[in-house]
Amino acid sequence: MIKKLNLKNDAALSRALEVAPPVISKIRHGRLPVGASLLIRMQEISDLSIKELRDMMGDRRTKFRISDKQFKPKNEKKMKIAEPTQA
Repeated sequence: MIKKLNLKNDAALSRALEVAPPVISKIRHGRLPVGASLLIRMQEISDLSIKELRDMMGDRRTKFRISDKQFKPKNEKKMKIAEPTQA
């Protein structure tokens, strides 16, 4: 990203992406993954596609799997529908 945007260093990149400098350092050292919002911000300022950015970062997956647990309510017991009462 630094080369693509003709920036001098990580501090300049953090300003361009509007994130704190430690975030860039943590990503660079593999301690923090690139989140969706940061990936979108990178796409907005670089005019690279999301696929190009993912390739540049070394992500070569062709499919993404989402766990079915992400879409289930946390407490199914609380989600029971009340039976209609007869008057």
